[in-house]
Amino acid sequence: MYRDIHQHPELPGQEVQTAAKLAAALRALGFEVTEKIGGHGIVGVLRNGPGPTVMVRTELDALPVREQTGLPYASTVSVKNDAGETVPVMHACGHDGHTAMLLAAAKHLAQHRNFDGTVYLVFQPAEEGGGGAREMIADGLFERFPMEAIFGLHNWPGIPSGHFAVCKGPIMASSNEFRIVIR
Repeated sequence: MYRDIHQHPELPGQEVQTAAKLAAALRALGFEVTEKIGGHGIVGVLRNGPGPTVMVRTELDALPVREQTGLPYASTVSVKNDAGETVPVMHACGHDGHTAMLLAAAKHLAQHRNFDGTVYLVFQPAEEGGGGAREMIADGLFERFPMEAIFGLHNWPGIPSGHFAVCKGPIMASSNEFRIVIR
C-alpha cells in the first residue's frame, strides 16, 4: 500500500483514489468506515468493548514537487495547475509513510484486539495548506466521533532509525507559506 500510494500521489483536496483505497482496506479489516468528512476525509472505527475512546490521525495529500529519488515506485503523477501548466506531484512530506503506518496499526489492532474501548483512525485530506483539518472539524468530526485523547505522528529524518521521540504538547503543528522573488 505504501508503494502504491507513493506512486499515485494526489494534491490537497484531490485525494479521491487514495481515500477509496484506504476505505476499502479498512473495511476489509473489519472497521466501520465513514467517508467524505470535510472533503475526502475518512474515519475508521474499531470497537472492542467498553473502555476509553482514542483517535489517531494521519494525512493523505502530496505536494507539487518533482520526484528525483530514482525509486522503482517513484511518482507517476503530473497534473495541470490553475495556470494550465503541467506540474509533477509527489509525497515529498512523508504522508504516504504516515498513511501506511496507520494502516499497519489498523491491521494489528483488528487482528489482535488487545485493547478495551474504541479506536478512531482519521485520515485527513488537504493537510498541506488546504485546510483539511478545519473542514473535517466543520463537518462534525469531533461531534460524530467524540474521544478522550487524540494522537498523531510525523516521521522525523533527524531521529536515528529504530528510535522515536515524544514531547509534551504540540510539535510540528504549523503550515506556513512564504514567497521568495529572485531577480
